[in-house]
Parts: sequence; C-alpha cells; structure tokens
Amino acid sequence: MKKLVLFICVLILIQSCNTKKKETDLDKMGLKGDVIFVMPDVWSSSDKNLEFDNNGNLIRTIDYFDYDNIITLTETSFIKDNSNKIIGENELMYSDDNDRHYYAMRKKYNYDNDKLSNITYENDYYDFIEKYKYEDDKLVEMKKELYAKSKKAESS
Repeated sequence: MKKLVLFICVLILIQSCNTKKKETDLDKMGLKGDVIFVMPDVWSSSDKNLEFDNNGNLIRTIDYFDYDNIITLTETSFIKDNSNKIIGENELMYSDDNDRHYYAMRKKYNYDNDKLSNITYENDYYDFIEKYKYEDDKLVEMKKELYAKSKKAESS
C-alpha cells in the first residue's frame, strides 16, 4: 500500500512539474496588467488597435489606413482553440473607395503536429492557399497559390 501511495505522489509531482503556464498574447507583447484594449498614440507608426479577452489573448484588431484621401478600416477577429492557436480568422474591410465599400474574407488555419501547414481563404476574385514546409522544426518554404474565379484574373 505504501508503494502505491508513493507511486501516486510521484506521478502527481511529475505532472505538476510538466505543466507550464501558457504564454498569452499580452505576455508575448511584453504588456503587463489587466489590458483589454491598446490604441496607438497619434505619433505611432502603427494605426492598429488591439483588443484582448480577460485571459490576455488577442481577439480582435482594428486597422485604420488613410492614403490619398481614401480611408480604409479593417476589422479582424480571431478564432482560437484551447491552446490559443489561431484556427480561424474573419476579416471585414470598409472603405470609401469607389470600387470597394465592403469586403469580407474568412481564413482557415490547418496544423500538422502543432506546426502551421496551410491557410485557406478567398475573396471576390481568388481562392488562396498558403502552404508551409518545415525541415528540422524550421520553416524553409512558404508557397502561396492563387486560383482565379473569373477569366479576367489569372491563377498562379
């Protein structure tokens, strides 16, 4: 009986040593505290606003861009799994450009052994697939394929 209790205690000890705290997006950015929203100041080179959940994980970005008096606002929401890996992304773009007022794109992330293997998404003109190749745990190639939806555009 003593050996069984000792064995269980050793298993609990090993398990508790193996569990490390999951790094949040706030941790990765070096931000501390209960941050829920980051808005850059006027002098910042980034116009991207960042929104975090209560656990410190990035859930949405809002990007404002003004070029030649054409204003574009892009809102991106992230869908994550329990390990904080991005598995989906919804992007909405609003613009006062004459050609495009509203634009939506959904991305789907696929993994192979915890490494990003491909991202698939589409817009009005193309279907996209980004493929990632690894050697010895290092990314060695990223390939983007475009499949045109109309004869006006070309696949590559």
